[in-house]
Amino acid sequence: MKCQKVQSNLIFFIGKELSQEDEEQTKLHLSACDECSMLYRRVNETINFINIERNEKVNPFLFTRINEKIKNSNSREIIPAYYRLAHAFVFALIISAGLAAGILLGTKNAGYFTGLNSKKDKTTETREFTGDFAFNDEEINNNY
Repeated sequence: MKCQKVQSNLIFFIGKELSQEDEEQTKLHLSACDECSMLYRRVNETINFINIERNEKVNPFLFTRINEKIKNSNSREIIPAYYRLAHAFVFALIISAGLAAGILLGTKNAGYFTGLNSKKDKTTETREFTGDFAFNDEEINNNY
């Protein structure tokens, strides 16, 4: 028997589903061919492992515990729709107030930084600004 035919019938050989004649020929080939016998051992080990896993006992209370968790997760407190709507409204109100405050501060102070609202010349503005922080001769003479 050829290797290809033995390899295709290997599952049936392990499951004892071959005819008596094919089974005898497969046994003879497996005893003579190292490659096919190694494949037979691997397939047989795999099938035995699957059978062991299939027969493993499962905890009988597993289904009950899972079912109770599902029931408990479905019985969560339901939040009313108006509460969710109020929550969204408050969030939108806070965002709108922040945007309005940012726009107001930006337009009110834009002239200070860019000089758009200044009708005075730069020299006068600089003197007024530094006048708060610097001493002039009159103040020094008057205070000391």
